[in-house]
Parts: sequence; structure tokens; C-alpha cells
Amino acid sequence: YISEFRSLSQQVRWNEEALIEIFQDGLSETMLDELVHGPLPATLRGLEQLCFGIEARLLAREARRATPPVSRPAPVPAPRPRVPPTPNQWPVPAPRQFVSAPPRQAMNHPVAEVGEQPMDLGVVRPRLTAAERTRRRTSGLCLYCAQAGHFAASCPNKRRGTAAASAPVSLPFPEVTIPVSVPGNGMSPA
Repeated sequence: YISEFRSLSQQVRWNEEALIEIFQDGLSETMLDELVHGPLPATLRGLEQLCFGIEARLLAREARRATPPVSRPAPVPAPRPRVPPTPNQWPVPAPRQFVSAPPRQAMNHPVAEVGEQPMDLGVVRPRLTAAERTRRRTSGLCLYCAQAGHFAASCPNKRRGTAAASAPVSLPFPEVTIPVSVPGNGMSPA
């Protein structure tokens, strides 16, 4: 656009102000948007140079946007030396049984009445707050039922373990035994 405008402007006898106005009218919307970011030069040659620089930056940005970003390879950690394990270095752990339970929270709820069983629906026996625990201790009250004359370990209201409570927990998965051999020592665990 600039070279064509220069050749046409030499054929007419317009002053500098008119040429600047006509030059700006022929610019693209993108170029006009870029020109609003700073002051405009007072001369036509200065405006042409500014537009030329802006166009070069826009083209470079467009080319950069078109090329995919260069990714650097991830650093590779140094290899660790291989040392053959000793027979008892990696003991095989015994199978575990996991039971999930909700987290305990310290709440200040009323404790269950003497005749109620802790597992009855609607009966809540939350963990005592530190203040309530201290109050019961200083008053000589049982930490379980809040009555005097005995301690929590010998509380008559405390439900003792039943056969159902002491039965082992069974999981829905059968126990699996997998033979494992450790290379290098000629032995395999039982």
C-alpha cells in the first residue's frame, strides 16, 4: 500500500495534510487499531515508517502464531545402579483387611439415656469435648455415662463386647496367594 500510495501521490499536487488524510483513509482496520496506541507523526514519511514497522510486527506475530510451539524434552534422570537384593531385603507383607469408618468429630450432643443401647437408632454417643471431659473429671463423674460412683472402665451402662462385635471382619474378596520369585538368588518365597 505504501509504495502504491507514494507513486500516486507524486502525480497530484496536494499538500502534506491532505496526503496524510488520504493515506489514513486507505489503511486497514487492523492498522488503524494499532495507530491509536500512540501519537501520530506530523509528516507523511513518518506515518509511512510507523505503519511499515507496525505491519512488520503484525506479520511476525501472525507467523509466530501459525508455527507450533517448540517443546523441550523432559530431563531424564540419571540411571540408578542395579544392586541385586538380599533374600530378606523385600519381605512379603501379610494380607491386610481394611475397614473404612467415618471420621470422628468432637461434638457437644447430649449423651444417651441409661436404658438405651448405643447402637439403637437415634442414639448418638459422640466424642466428648475437652471442656466436658475436664468437667466430668473434676466432678468425679464417669466419662461414659456422667454418673458418680464409678469410672468409665467399670461403667455398668457401657455395653460389653458381643460375639458379633468381636467377630473378624470379612471382605467380599477371597484371599489370594501369588507365588513370587526374586531373580538373582535362586530362591523363591513360599
